[in-house]
Amino acid sequence: MAPLWIIHDRGFFRKYGLDVQLVFIESGSVTAKSLLSKDVAFAQIAGAGAIQSRLLGTAVVMIAVFLNTMDYQLMVDKNISRPDQLRGKTLAVSRFGSSSDFATRYALDKYGLKPDQDVTILEIGSQPARFAALEAGKIQAAMVAVPLTLKAKALGFNALADLQMLGLEYQHTGLAGC
Repeated sequence: MAPLWIIHDRGFFRKYGLDVQLVFIESGSVTAKSLLSKDVAFAQIAGAGAIQSRLLGTAVVMIAVFLNTMDYQLMVDKNISRPDQLRGKTLAVSRFGSSSDFATRYALDKYGLKPDQDVTILEIGSQPARFAALEAGKIQAAMVAVPLTLKAKALGFNALADLQMLGLEYQHTGLAGC
């Protein structure tokens, strides 16, 4: 999600006469609702939130695309090295229906594991919140992206899946409006 923050911090919005206030909104579904309520004019959002909103008949549209695959890695507890070891474990996503939820369920399907049957999936929130739960041992796996993947590896956590390497074309990060 860095592009807008970098543009803002480097003063490019001001340089071109735009008065922009950036606000962090946790999860794509909440971001889509913010667009619909007109609380925000544009939003950097993953495809899942925009597409699901659009399927419900709203006016949310993707305007620009920054990333057309998932940059997530499934980071797992230090004692897990194989997919079958996830059985009976708890994984975290931001919100059900989010990109992290889709990525988690996609990886589980690739491994032949069934959500809510073989593993438990919890809604925990943002990547920092998911990573904190993993680090504290409250969960055993979570989808996270750089820079948290680097921190996780430095702390000894294992990357069980790298979604970019699976060849999945997915509308991830982009700019949306109504």
